Amino acid sequence: KKIWREVMNLLLSILSVFILINFSFAENYVEGEVIVKLKKSSISTQSLSENLVFKTGLPVKIQKVFQHNKTKILLVKSENMTTEELIKALKKNPFVEKVEPNYLVKIVKTPNDEVYTSSYSTPDEYWGFEKINAFDAWDISTGSNDIVIAVLDTGVDYKHPDLKENIWKNEAECSGTPGVDDDNDGYIDDCLGYDMYDGDNDPMDYDDHGTHISGIIGAVGNNNIGIAGVNWKVKILPCKIFNDDGDTTSIYIILKCLDYMVKLKDRGVNIVASNNSWAGGKGVYLGDQLKDAIQETINKGIMFVTAAGNQEGGYNENNDEMPVYPCNYQLDNDGIICVSATDKNDQLPWFSYYGKNSVDLAAPGDRIYSTVSGNSIQITGNGRYGYMTGTSMATPFVTGAVALIKSAYDNLNWKDIKTTILLNTDKLSSLKDKTFSEGRLNLYKCLANPLKAIDNDLGIEISSTYTINNIKYIDNDFSIENRNYYLLRKPLYIDVSTNLSYVDISLSFISVPTNASVAFCDIKTRTCYKMDENLWNRNGNSFQIRLENNGSFDFDNDTGRIKTAVAFIALETINAQKSGSGGGCSLSKNADFSLILLFVILGLFFVVRKSINKSCKEVI
Repeated sequence: KKIWREVMNLLLSILSVFILINFSFAENYVEGEVIVKLKKSSISTQSLSENLVFKTGLPVKIQKVFQHNKTKILLVKSENMTTEELIKALKKNPFVEKVEPNYLVKIVKTPNDEVYTSSYSTPDEYWGFEKINAFDAWDISTGSNDIVIAVLDTGVDYKHPDLKENIWKNEAECSGTPGVDDDNDGYIDDCLGYDMYDGDNDPMDYDDHGTHISGIIGAVGNNNIGIAGVNWKVKILPCKIFNDDGDTTSIYIILKCLDYMVKLKDRGVNIVASNNSWAGGKGVYLGDQLKDAIQETINKGIMFVTAAGNQEGGYNENNDEMPVYPCNYQLDNDGIICVSATDKNDQLPWFSYYGKNSVDLAAPGDRIYSTVSGNSIQITGNGRYGYMTGTSMATPFVTGAVALIKSAYDNLNWKDIKTTILLNTDKLSSLKDKTFSEGRLNLYKCLANPLKAIDNDLGIEISSTYTINNIKYIDNDFSIENRNYYLLRKPLYIDVSTNLSYVDISLSFISVPTNASVAFCDIKTRTCYKMDENLWNRNGNSFQIRLENNGSFDFDNDTGRIKTAVAFIALETINAQKSGSGGGCSLSKNADFSLILLFVILGLFFVVRKSINKSCKEVI
């Protein structure tokens, strides 16, 4: 009987989980609608519609959603067929590559009750800006009107006195003929952006959320009113994806906004990033169609900054274990930045989701003071300003940083900017093993130490004392003279020109084993030699090496050029795994640990983000 009771309890537990999962997922998509991706050599929308009617005998409506670079995504609707029936019918269609439900998405909000918004007895409107060192950063740059940031949210109060000068204007439509698509982008009179939810040209915010976010990114600075955003000068492009109450949208609506952004980018609008303070439900995959569209926008040079999510319903707050999308999407180009929140005391607040391998960094997100909509009935604070809390508020600090870095260094692309942001955070003990960088955004460091990315994971800061000719990884078939050591990763080949008699090299890691050492690698013999301790110095996670022109480690005989190869090595341990003749840790797609490496030659950096399995955890 005891065994039987245990079996029954187990079955009931499984059944309860099954019911909970099905109940949860049943409410996460729009019934009778699916998102369809066509194969690259495919039929027209009209032909697909006729094909479906012929096969099912039931009428369907098809709308183009996203079409760029041979990626064609459609919305298919039916009043007679369920979502499951549509998926079943479309999966059999030879022209369809993918078909998924039209998932619902929500704003990443926290409760606005007093218990959640009165964390501090004394209001401090600028604590978040102080934490990210914005005041020093503004001595370098305050932004540029040439930079455009798209805000996909509840809209923006474009009449707000602290925002209106920084709202993007589509001059072709603003000065064009009313009722005419003057710029031929498919949207009529989109002078100040667009409301994709209602399908009109008025992206006004009636909820506050999008206006609050926009103020953090770019409230007008130095105008004697209200606040200043991360960028005093910038252009905010409103793309409204939620209803007026700020509680309803779907993948279809979001795809339309992404499509709109790409069309504008192709037309020459300098959109450098989009702010996305929204997410699907905890553990709910939002589908491959959204992932593909995000990747395409990033390929166009538009970075995608999104929120890690806020605690609700007692779910697992670790996104590595229970994912949140779009934060957890793994893209080929890795152009998503996912953001957790920190509070005034540099702690991870109770509401913030996190993830060592899924969340990149944190930014202030607890009780943030910013602009709110003049149309809202929930106006708090001093007039049209108020406090909000959540990873939604942390995200625009990082989006604003993207814009500010771009304003100061126009030659940097999105890869350079992401590298710059992640390698210049302030390390916090509260974020150890909680985010990939284990740090909070530092705006000043980003502007003071910009990086130039190479080969997706390599970055260089240009210096007036040398010229970088080449820097790259070389094959990992190197052996180490001392067999007690193994390579932590491939050797790095460096080629610089300089008029100096030496070059100081500083190599720094976000995370590095305590037993790590520096090695010089001879390319001809494919052998690495541990450097004597007196040739390099370690300070925390940084290594300093001085290379003399035509010295022992210079391959080149030219007095104006230094060519060398260096590597990082560590002592073998019982649990360390070798890979190849040069040793090293085996890499795994299932990330237990992530590593960023910062390499500096008088300001020369590179960043490496890799996943390393448990067998390497003790030595990395």
